[in-house]
Amino acid sequence: QAEGERLAQENTELKKWLAEKHRQEEAEQQRRREEADLQLVEQRYQQELAEKQRQAEEKQKKQEQVWQREVIEDEDRSSNKFNQDQTKPKTAEPDQSIFFSDKVLKLTKNTITHFSVGFLVGVVFPFVVNRCATKLFGYRMGIDIFEKFFMISVISFSLLAITGPYIYQFNRKLILIISSIVGMALLGTLSYQVWKKPATSPSTVRPVATSNVQTFSFETVKLDTRGKEMARETKQARYFTEDFGNGVMLEMVAIPGGTFTMGAPDSEKERRNNEEPQHRITVPAFSIGKYEVTQAQWMAVMSTDPSSFKGDNLPVETVTWNDAKEFCAQLTKKAGKAYRLPSEAEWEYAARAGTTTPFAFGETITPQIVNYGGNNPYASAAKGLDRRKTVPVGSLGVANTFGLFDLHGNVYELCEDAWHENFNGAPTDGSAWTSNGDQELRVVRGGSLYSTGGECRVTYRNRLGQSVRYDAVGFRVVVSARTQ
Repeated sequence: QAEGERLAQENTELKKWLAEKHRQEEAEQQRRREEADLQLVEQRYQQELAEKQRQAEEKQKKQEQVWQREVIEDEDRSSNKFNQDQTKPKTAEPDQSIFFSDKVLKLTKNTITHFSVGFLVGVVFPFVVNRCATKLFGYRMGIDIFEKFFMISVISFSLLAITGPYIYQFNRKLILIISSIVGMALLGTLSYQVWKKPATSPSTVRPVATSNVQTFSFETVKLDTRGKEMARETKQARYFTEDFGNGVMLEMVAIPGGTFTMGAPDSEKERRNNEEPQHRITVPAFSIGKYEVTQAQWMAVMSTDPSSFKGDNLPVETVTWNDAKEFCAQLTKKAGKAYRLPSEAEWEYAARAGTTTPFAFGETITPQIVNYGGNNPYASAAKGLDRRKTVPVGSLGVANTFGLFDLHGNVYELCEDAWHENFNGAPTDGSAWTSNGDQELRVVRGGSLYSTGGECRVTYRNRLGQSVRYDAVGFRVVVSARTQ
């Protein structure tokens, strides 16, 4: 038994020894494989390094050959020039004044050439830029941009005239670039001034007949912040009519003169910086359209209807500020009264109708009384109907306390005023603010069928290029009391 145990132990130790020997052999083989891989990597690296060195040497040889050819060519040119100079009869040194005159002539020639090229480019430049901006973004670049560019160009050209002969000797390209910019700026300004004149297409209209002043009754409401009706009143206002014939009438409501605070208070929700500062305005009496100008009224004066949403009693839209001005001019000729667009102060005074709340109807509006994007209400009002189309003027049934309909929503309403970023320096007599500002942008007020509740506030201001058409922009007309 002892001998058997000894043999079993020796057998176990032998197995262990064989396993250890096998492991060592495998480790040695792995080490040899790794050494072989390293040698292979080192060999490939040395080959790549040798190839790069060979390519670099070839490149250097080619470059040296190019340099040698250039040196030989330069030597040949110098030799030829020397031989030619030797064969020419010697002349006196040129007069430096003549040399300077030649430089001036060359400068003048190149300046005129590139100035003319700049003029040709200037014809296309303002058209392309403004047409693209109008089509893509609904905005035309203001003339003040070109005027500033023009002033900079005038200064540059003055400096060019003084320093040009000297600069030309050192940097010819600089002169050509400056002259091209000057030419482009000059003709760009001139062509834009001509192009921005509005194109009109007045039609022949029979004279309109004006009726005597009458009185009409209307309903107005007051809403709380949730849009709940707190009060409904029946009021009266005075108006006169212009008869276009065929049952088409223009009703003009008399607005008494008065003083009010224009602009939004700091506490008003969704107030914007362009609605400040608040300031007192004294507005003389005037008359304003009871409704926005309708498509039937537009057709009676201008013959064609540009509107996207068709209907005789729908507000006319997709008209530009220039179009609206032409409508007023034609109506003035036929009616014998000075019809015009309202000033921004007149519009807000008429829209407020003596109120100080965000809306003529109180703290908020609802789709039941205003055509706007009802999914975006104001204050605590609930979401409501979003029609996404215009509605017949006055069809929602309520007016402000002056008897005017649809001053909130339906379509934005054009004003006479140029766009200003705030009310600093604005007139205080109710007149249109047409000086300074951006003359190519005009104020629009009241919000539209696409607007949020906050964008229909009585103080909300927006702007539009005066030649831009949009299916959410219309207008109503005004006539001063002294011309009635």
